[in-house]
Amino acid sequence: MECLVSEVQEVAENLLITRSLSKQFGGVKAADSIDIEIISGELHALIGPNGAGKTTLISLITGILECDSGEIEFDGRKINDISAPSRSLMGLARSFQVTSILKDFTCQENVAVAIQAHHGHSFRFWKRVSSEADIQDKAVDVLQSVGLQNHLDTIAGNLAYGEQRHLEIAIALATTPKLLVLDEPLAGMGRSDSARILEFLKSLKRKYTILLIEHDMDAVFALADRISVMVYGRLIKSDTPDNVRKDEFVQMAYLGHDD
Repeated sequence: MECLVSEVQEVAENLLITRSLSKQFGGVKAADSIDIEIISGELHALIGPNGAGKTTLISLITGILECDSGEIEFDGRKINDISAPSRSLMGLARSFQVTSILKDFTCQENVAVAIQAHHGHSFRFWKRVSSEADIQDKAVDVLQSVGLQNHLDTIAGNLAYGEQRHLEIAIALATTPKLLVLDEPLAGMGRSDSARILEFLKSLKRKYTILLIEHDMDAVFALADRISVMVYGRLIKSDTPDNVRKDEFVQMAYLGHDD
């Protein structure tokens, strides 16, 4: 009975699990037998130098790439054979390293389209979308949650870069994700924009389970509950920020020595 209770608690606690997940491109092992667990409610950061395999790993998790071997389990269900759109419908939402907004649409239209697509109606005419009050109301609520309530009718391409990143995250949030995957949300930002995004990400903690890929180590250590470190396609450490910071192998492989 104790064993059964333990297994039930593990299923409830671990929202995402990968087991021996592997992907190879030619002779390069971009993901080499990766075992990772994302606990429900945590902000889990994935770090590593360029070419470490971070983007490959999240592309495998979100279904953009097919794995060569291994297993992905999300919310208690094996998802290897499930398509990327279907994984999105299950609650896996990803923002990209480069903004992927509809720059000629307003902020509200961007979010409304995401809501509509998530409900399986991505090919309706835009006039029909505009007439659906429930979709528009939710779009307004989502934009308010990310601080863009004063930009409902602003053309997305006219937003400042930092605001465009807010909008991209709003589009991901519009799908009501169980796991929010953020791919370098601070990339290309100046100091002031980075500070605003950092405060915004802090506001998302505990509201969403987040997998964060980021090169800004100050941001990572300020945000993360746990950190996983990848080097050359392998996961070399997964632990609390303090333990990762102190690990000598991690220091040599990525963080650098203090001396």
